[in-house]
Amino acid sequence: MGQGMPKAVTSVVVKRWGGPKVPFRIGLAEMNGWRPSMEDAHVVVMQDSWGFLGVLDGHGGSQCSAAIAGRLTQELEANGKPEDDETVTNLALKLDKEYLDEGQPSGSTATFVIVTLPTPTSEGKYDLRVGNIGDSRVLLGHADGTMVEGEGTDGCLTTDHKPDHPSERERIERCGGTVQEVMGVFRVNGDLAVSRAFGDSQYKQTGGPDQRDHPVVAAPEHTRHECTSQDFLILVCDGISESNFPNREVVQLAAEELKRAGEESPDGTVDPGIAAAAVVRKALERGSKDNLSCMIVLFGPGEPFGKEKEIQPGAVDSLNHDGFRKAYEAMAAHVGMTLPEAVEARYTYLQEQKENSPELKQELTSFNGGPPEEMQGEERTQWFIQWVQTQSEASAGDGNDRMASLMRDPNFLEMAQQQWFQQDKIPDKREPVVAAGEEELRTAIQEHFALQWDSRYLSVCGKEGIILKRDDSDNTSQVRFYMNTTPMTAWFPNETLKPPRVRVAALDELRTAMEEHSHAEVNETTQEPVKKVPSWDEAAHAKLQGSEGWMLKIDDTMEAALVRFPETEEEVWLPRSSVGYDS
Repeated sequence: MGQGMPKAVTSVVVKRWGGPKVPFRIGLAEMNGWRPSMEDAHVVVMQDSWGFLGVLDGHGGSQCSAAIAGRLTQELEANGKPEDDETVTNLALKLDKEYLDEGQPSGSTATFVIVTLPTPTSEGKYDLRVGNIGDSRVLLGHADGTMVEGEGTDGCLTTDHKPDHPSERERIERCGGTVQEVMGVFRVNGDLAVSRAFGDSQYKQTGGPDQRDHPVVAAPEHTRHECTSQDFLILVCDGISESNFPNREVVQLAAEELKRAGEESPDGTVDPGIAAAAVVRKALERGSKDNLSCMIVLFGPGEPFGKEKEIQPGAVDSLNHDGFRKAYEAMAAHVGMTLPEAVEARYTYLQEQKENSPELKQELTSFNGGPPEEMQGEERTQWFIQWVQTQSEASAGDGNDRMASLMRDPNFLEMAQQQWFQQDKIPDKREPVVAAGEEELRTAIQEHFALQWDSRYLSVCGKEGIILKRDDSDNTSQVRFYMNTTPMTAWFPNETLKPPRVRVAALDELRTAMEEHSHAEVNETTQEPVKKVPSWDEAAHAKLQGSEGWMLKIDDTMEAALVRFPETEEEVWLPRSSVGYDS
């Protein structure tokens, strides 16, 4: 789903609504995740005695979700609360026709709740009119973390509109469409995985003439419920529920985060925005490959705890990838920030949290020390602008690398090390690895929660590269491959990376190389020379001649390679010239 993204964009945009004159406190969290762009949208319209709250999940682009969200807001603000379900349906069909008539691409699901405050006759209960178009969901939770069991999918208040649902299949086939199973997923005409949506004109060409008589329709399914002020609503896009994250666990996590936020705030104020952010992060961790949106609604007036809009910037270690950089920048724009401003915010966060996480400390090293502490104002801003530009230039220079034979030809090494290759200097010390074959690599990536298979991985199956960085938090490594004039940098599961196999030279060549090896490092404390390659020992080293092993590390300053011999598990530094790749 993330088209060519090296890693998920994990920045979280948090938006909050509330105040003494409105009946709800609302927190929304959005994460781009693995998608090349953010296609979700939302609607929040609050009046004195009611509110309309909705989440829209776009597909095939963001045009439809954005357009429908905007028009819904206009209609509700102009005409007030829809009085009944038929009025809501007619409004949805009207907006769908408007969009279809414009001839724009893409489509969007939508789920929403019209909440009415308690009346003198409702015994303190809030009235919930729930509507659903597609496979986004509405959940209702109690303060203790239990979920109100509804009749919808996995116990929620809404039923996913999937093509294989009996009533949905009947309409699709009656209106000239087909339901086909493609790789385990039922799809309308073998393509669309939902049976109700706004837009998607290609699935509304048969059947009719009524808008409700097409294979895919924008007519919502309605249910009605009640709750108390101690309950809370959760509206999520299918990116939350498509992962291994059941509805009841979503509710439990949200309740725990709401409780924790209340305990940690000075006045006990609960922040639904923080709880929503925890939900989207957990969904990514559980394997979601989609955009992620979560809206949490608390009942009763109150000022929002925190900023009206803010971004919690995610890792910036893949900004040299065009798609990642554009998606990262777009998420920053949701709160009016530029890319350099978001990067600076991430840098500040890393500085504050570096002692709490080895991974964060490692990411901080990519800033090469960062701006001097005394640098402030415009000068500091320019530093981050330049840093971002450097990352962009690194991606633009990918096609000019000339290291195809570096890993194979020791004679080329010295010449190559003296050159810069478009922001990519050959490291003096490196860890070589070989990527797994196609079947093993594809399976491992598809099963990994933080990675997404891309056809470009095919070009490096079985090829050798060098590790640029490791991420112990998800057991992955970023690897750089140098292949002719088209190098590639990507993240791999660690289990798919093996050291290259090598063979030690014959006895005379090995002895000569070790006896002549004179390079040494200096111990910074004692200033004594430290030789990586040991002195020749006939008894210890003669047995290594012609042996096969695995090259673990290369140190070009010492012209040495660390080799592990599997039969004895012994690791020995040997002169680089005495170790050749085993074909």
